[in-house]
Amino acid sequence: PTLALPLCPDPTLFRSVGILRFAAILNKPHAEGEFYTCFFDLQTKEIFMITEAWGKAGGFGLRNYWAKSVYNVLKQQKKLMKAQLKEK
Repeated sequence: PTLALPLCPDPTLFRSVGILRFAAILNKPHAEGEFYTCFFDLQTKEIFMITEAWGKAGGFGLRNYWAKSVYNVLKQQKKLMKAQLKEK
């Protein structure tokens, strides 16, 4: 499951935001990967949000196989952010 991403009312705040995404689990038998995304302030190093998302793996070769799961997570988060923007 993907957690909701909060929207920021002031876009200028994103100039000092760092994003770190890392893989927690790459599960080949289930063909999926679990990824955490951490959003933090670059100046103070304060973490203000961590999200978890799963993505289906696929493709040929080791790199492409797991890259597909990262791509699927990015697609999920993009859809979620678009839906949140439409609600406002």
